[in-house]
Amino acid sequence: MDVLTRVPHRHFVFSIPKILRRYFLYDRKLFADLSRSAWESLQVFLQEAVPQNDPIPGAVIAMQTFGDLIGHNPRCHILVTDGCFYGNKGMFRVASPLELKKLEAIFRHKVFRMLLAKGKITRELIAMLSSWRHSGFHVFCGNRISPNDETAMENLARYMSSTVRTLEETERNQILKIFSETRWRIEGTDGAAAILGLHPSTLRARMHKLGIVRPETKEPD
Repeated sequence: MDVLTRVPHRHFVFSIPKILRRYFLYDRKLFADLSRSAWESLQVFLQEAVPQNDPIPGAVIAMQTFGDLIGHNPRCHILVTDGCFYGNKGMFRVASPLELKKLEAIFRHKVFRMLLAKGKITRELIAMLSSWRHSGFHVFCGNRISPNDETAMENLARYMSSTVRTLEETERNQILKIFSETRWRIEGTDGAAAILGLHPSTLRARMHKLGIVRPETKEPD
């Protein structure tokens, strides 16, 4: 709570469609790019909503993941000032009413551009998702939190920190699940590496980093 300035805040949650989530499970660098896409979208959105010279919003960002390869659901939580600071004296101005559909469109564009640049998706997939009535992208915006409502701010900060599940835990659980199905076979068309979409040497490196060791099997009497 000590890092938050006593101005109004809001809680935003940025989520992506299921069809894109699998790209984030084993390429952990994409989480930084996803959070950057969400923050840049919100930053532009708030700056346009505050008619001042060089307005600057403030934020605390946390990534949240749940589930395995099927239910993996990366989301970006942002606790942000409900407006922007401006001027040499750090004056603050509350943002005008927010148009979430516009913010969602900005976020969708940035995620598409980021994944396309990294070779994860094609223009055809972008066209398909853009044609859907509900693209699967979603932006949640909570109610304004008064700077005097310390209980609400503390509860929200606790929620953001306690529900964040480490990426290593998610990856480790998924690899162990696949190994249980392949009986610890790594290579081959039916091996864990092929199922996970990894090169066998890459999977072995991930096992070493995550502390995954094949259980010892007892020799028959």
